[in-house]
Amino acid sequence: MGKPRQPSTQTVINETRLPAWVEQAGQENMAFATNVANNLKPYELPNVVGFNRDQQAAFDMARQGYAQAEPGLNAAQATLAQAAGYNPVSVTPQQISGTNVGTMQITGSNIGATDVNAGQFSAEALAKYMNPYTDQVVSNALSDLDRSRVAALTQTGDQAAAAGAFGGSRQGIMEAVTNAESARAAGILSAQLRSNAFDKAAGLLGTDQNRALQADLANQGAQLQAALANQATGLDVSKSNAAQFLQAQLANQANAFDVARTNQAADLTAQQSNQQAGLAGNTQRLAAGTQQAALAQQNMQSWLQQAAVNQGIGDAQQAQAQQEENLRAARANTGNDHLTNQLNVRLAALSATPYGKTTTTTGPATTQGSNPLLGALGGAATGASIASTLGLTSALGGYGGLAGAGLGGLLGLLALSDEREKTDMRKVGKDPDTGLDLYAFRFKGDPKTYPKVVGPLAQDIEKKFPDQVERLGGKKGVLAVQRNFLNKMAA
Repeated sequence: MGKPRQPSTQTVINETRLPAWVEQAGQENMAFATNVANNLKPYELPNVVGFNRDQQAAFDMARQGYAQAEPGLNAAQATLAQAAGYNPVSVTPQQISGTNVGTMQITGSNIGATDVNAGQFSAEALAKYMNPYTDQVVSNALSDLDRSRVAALTQTGDQAAAAGAFGGSRQGIMEAVTNAESARAAGILSAQLRSNAFDKAAGLLGTDQNRALQADLANQGAQLQAALANQATGLDVSKSNAAQFLQAQLANQANAFDVARTNQAADLTAQQSNQQAGLAGNTQRLAAGTQQAALAQQNMQSWLQQAAVNQGIGDAQQAQAQQEENLRAARANTGNDHLTNQLNVRLAALSATPYGKTTTTTGPATTQGSNPLLGALGGAATGASIASTLGLTSALGGYGGLAGAGLGGLLGLLALSDEREKTDMRKVGKDPDTGLDLYAFRFKGDPKTYPKVVGPLAQDIEKKFPDQVERLGGKKGVLAVQRNFLNKMAA
């Protein structure tokens, strides 16, 4: 007979039942925690002491000191600026210049001949000399020429009628030629007649203009002779008057030079005196501005010193008030801390108190061929009893406040698989998917009557799957495996 067939699957149920007193204590702790949360009161009063009366007085005095000194400083600045920009009066002698001595202008009378103008040859003047019968001659000649044109046209029509071509294109061409030649002949005849008349009129007009020009030239010569004689007489009289005028001007100029020199000396002396007085006054302004600025600064320093005294007094008062305020805030926070400490003591006492467990297992016994990870998951659940042994009440403080909730809340995410927290270990096989070794073990602190659980060691998982392992409590803390990882292995 062969070996009995092992079941392909097995079911292991590990049920942890808390004692009634643990469950009651947990409920009381929850109620107490709710009461603590509802009674935590923040310190709402301002905990920074504001400026007191002496400090405000110091601020005001500092401002007043500058306000008191500002007018004096501004006045001193204006005085010093005026002194710095002072320019001495420029001393310049008067310019002495003699009167302009000039001789009288001797000029003869203006001698000018009368204007001699030749007659203007214009159409108006020429019209007077034109033959009054010219238009009649031209008109009669053109009339005769037009009658010849009409006779020629009549003859052309008669010839066309006799030939049976009256009104034809040939007749039209001959009539047009006749009209054109007649018009050209009329223009030439009219131009010749008018040109002859113009030439005769121009000759007559030129003869009359030459006679008038000769008469004007004769009159101009006689006038020039008379004007030259009168000019010679006037020049002799003017020369005598100019000599007398020059002598009088020179005498007046000499007297003016003497008076100007005397005035120049007096004016130069006065300008030098004014220059010295201005320099002395500017020196006084410079000294006054410097002294005024010093007095304003002394006044401001006096105010600032008094402000510093008030500031020191106010700072001391503020420091004392701040200490008192900090003490009140600390006292207010002490009540909150006391409630929190009470809750922590209750939680620590409950997590540190050992208590027994009841484990019920159903199904066939665990063997080498069964799925050991189901046992590993159950073993992780039974590990809640070793919280006090591992000292995880403080180690879990960095995991979102799970320390106050005990180890059970954390085991919803992690499964304790640290080799250092296991005992009675025995290697029972290897997981085919991950290649991890599987061990049967008990947790330290569990009674010997507890059945062993099967699962991998956290140290082995950390080597192959480091991202699935957490270290609780620092570098040397307890190793815990992600529950999702173990669930996947079980699946």
